[in-house]
Amino acid sequence: MASFKPLKRASHNKAVCRRWALTALSVFVIGDIALVAVALAPPGEPSTKVADAPAAVISAIPTEGPVETTVPVEPVQIVPAAIETFPPTRILSALDANTAWRTLTGPCPATPAAPERTTDSGASWASFDASIETDASSILTMTVVDETETSLVTLDASDCAPQVVDTYVAGEEWANYPERASARWFVNPSNRALVHTPNGDVAAPCASVAVLATRSSTAAALLCGDGTFLRTTDAGASWGAGIALNGGVNLTSTADGYLVVAQSQASCDGLQVLATGEPTEAPLSIAGCRSAAFNPGDVAVSSGGETLWLWAGDALSRSNDGGATWF
Repeated sequence: MASFKPLKRASHNKAVCRRWALTALSVFVIGDIALVAVALAPPGEPSTKVADAPAAVISAIPTEGPVETTVPVEPVQIVPAAIETFPPTRILSALDANTAWRTLTGPCPATPAAPERTTDSGASWASFDASIETDASSILTMTVVDETETSLVTLDASDCAPQVVDTYVAGEEWANYPERASARWFVNPSNRALVHTPNGDVAAPCASVAVLATRSSTAAALLCGDGTFLRTTDAGASWGAGIALNGGVNLTSTADGYLVVAQSQASCDGLQVLATGEPTEAPLSIAGCRSAAFNPGDVAVSSGGETLWLWAGDALSRSNDGGATWF
């Protein structure tokens, strides 16, 4: 009987092993079926984690389209257009609030010496012919000395040489004095690179002088063709530092220094009046503004007594406060 016990235990162990093997196989088959089912299942709603993924991760995916780049833009500096300063075709010389002379000027010998005079603040003008017995043409400068005396620097119509023509009877008669021209200030249109001073010709501080104004035998100021404003106090032996004035039109001497009128200035729709002193380094300061319509060269200005006269286009204006107000 005892010989059968070992055989029974071995059979039992084999049965147990078969059951565990079948169980493991079932689990494996069921798991495999589940994975296949998941793989074949249709897609569901997007994952919240993917939708909320950082933008940096999404943008890191390479694309074949063009990549936008930002190119630095250099700042553009707006430079105002240069305004040429033309030699004026008009000359104005005032004595006071009531009396002034004016004239047109131009090429020699075609331009007559025909000044006009007012004694009623410009309400009326009397015309004169300064060429009678003087052969005067092309008035270059005009200085009112008093009620009866006025002095001109003109060009002689016969040879266009500079000469002085004066009246001592308020324009009724004129006489020429060629020898006096050497002691005057003027710019001969035939060569605007020279300035004639009481000490003789000197080289201008620029290529072309458009306007000249004088205060004495040694002090004068000028505007160059590019608008640069310069002064001298030693009869042209030296000139101070130029002031760039794009749009300068004309200038005149005053009791205190000079007044310059300029167009196309930022703070003035018309002609801006700028005041300065005689010293060559004195700055310009805004004195006023006058609305005006005019063509290049058609502006003349003069200070007489305490009255500033301005002849621009068809309008003649006066100011008793240096250009701040006009009438």
